[in-house]
Amino acid sequence: MADQRMTFEQALQAALGLIQEKRYSEALTYVNGVLAVNPGHPDSLCLRGIIDLCENRLNAAANCFRRVLDLVPDHESAQRHLNQIDQRMKEVRSSPYLMDFVHNQAVYMDYPRNIGIETVGRCNADCTFCPHESLDRKFTEMDDDLFEKIIRDLEEIPPTIPINIFPNLVNEPFMDRKIFPRLKKINERLPQAALTIFTNFNVVHRNFFEDLAQIKNIQLFNVSFNAANKEEYESAMKIDFARTVKNLKTLMEKNRKEKFFASPVLLSRVSSPSDLSADGRYADECARLFDTFTAGEDFLAQVKSRTNWLGSLGGDQSNLPNELPCNAWFDINIFCDGTVPHCCMDATGKYSIGDVKTSSVLEIYNDDKFRFMRERLTIREGVHPCNTCSLLQ
Repeated sequence: MADQRMTFEQALQAALGLIQEKRYSEALTYVNGVLAVNPGHPDSLCLRGIIDLCENRLNAAANCFRRVLDLVPDHESAQRHLNQIDQRMKEVRSSPYLMDFVHNQAVYMDYPRNIGIETVGRCNADCTFCPHESLDRKFTEMDDDLFEKIIRDLEEIPPTIPINIFPNLVNEPFMDRKIFPRLKKINERLPQAALTIFTNFNVVHRNFFEDLAQIKNIQLFNVSFNAANKEEYESAMKIDFARTVKNLKTLMEKNRKEKFFASPVLLSRVSSPSDLSADGRYADECARLFDTFTAGEDFLAQVKSRTNWLGSLGGDQSNLPNELPCNAWFDINIFCDGTVPHCCMDATGKYSIGDVKTSSVLEIYNDDKFRFMRERLTIREGVHPCNTCSLLQ
């Protein structure tokens, strides 16, 4: 117990107070102290379940509450919380996200849905929500032979399987001087591939828009914008706000005429769990900043969940959706040095599942352990490192 002089009741009261303050790890210390002395103490087990529930470990929480009910069948709190979990899981089973997962199981079991290809490691920004500056490969460029091998590997995907290619991961794609020839090669060799581009759009070379007009199948152009005011933008991203705004206005004006993209330019923001008011006003601020353009037609403002990049960054992240699987299990990502990380959030490759320099893309995608997740699992709670991640995509 945290303090041997405390009674069980005092320890549980201390734990309850800490739970109310959302200091769950400290509360768990008191609860585990009681359980170490009395493993069958029902109120301690119930509090352990409540802590698990607050941290979205639904299976673990349900097991605690069932154990309590085995000991005390009329335990009101355990039954109430177990009913909450049952109701939540019913909602999950009918959620659009899970329906997408089931669809992906049918189409993408053998072949990846999304393929991220990080052609350079460089980025001109230093965002507070991104681990780029700490990466060893941030000055690395993918060589032409490796890019060619990746495209050749992807040509093994049947042309009837629609795929999506992201020409970037933890980098700025337009820092690659060869990016447009590489996008053209994707167009020519993988005609079924749609392109999704994530960029801060702060770097635009002289012939950018002429080059952009030559690229086909850009389904989504996502600008990581994050704030529609100079102070917040430059604090978060460490790049010039005025230049990005100028580039965006030019892009939207030209897109009206030439239709580069299949959808409006997406202006994304990484959520601020500690300042939800900023998230709430983001769309309105974008609308005012780009008042000569039409929201929903020329651009769309969207707030996305914040992650800690599987522990690469400190600070808050959005709620962990542990009751759901992860649709990133149908994706494969390739760093500029050939490393294949566990997913797009594995920024350092700590949980790498292979290397395309020595294995084919499809061999890595169909590795038994990686395939098991998309074939057999319906929640991420028991899967590490997925159970530490707030990503929903």
